[in-house]
Amino acid sequence: MEHQATETSAITVAAAEILRSDMGTPSGIATLVLFALCFLDVLTTSAILSHGGYEMNPVMVPVVTMPLLHMFLKWCVVAFVAGTAAVADHRVPRFGLLMLGVIICWYAFVVGHNIMVLLEFYIPA
Repeated sequence: MEHQATETSAITVAAAEILRSDMGTPSGIATLVLFALCFLDVLTTSAILSHGGYEMNPVMVPVVTMPLLHMFLKWCVVAFVAGTAAVADHRVPRFGLLMLGVIICWYAFVVGHNIMVLLEFYIPA
């Protein structure tokens, strides 16, 4: 019974952290950056596909052809990650921020790669 109460309280904390307007905090800013990178990923991926490119992630191939579904699924994942980071911050201070930082670095690499691919379409070698 105690495990269920802990799980429920963790979910409550995550929901409260996502909905709370603490966007001035480092974790809040990191969450906004993550949402922005998500948007840029969908935008650049759609642009690549419109130029005849292809999705490199086999799991995402059926999804990327529908930009609204693509955006919705990515934002759901980002919301889950932000909630998980909020719970982690409550358990170990700044651990959620560290987690978001690592994910932002990875996501920035993905968006950077997409931009490089787009540049190849516009500036042929």
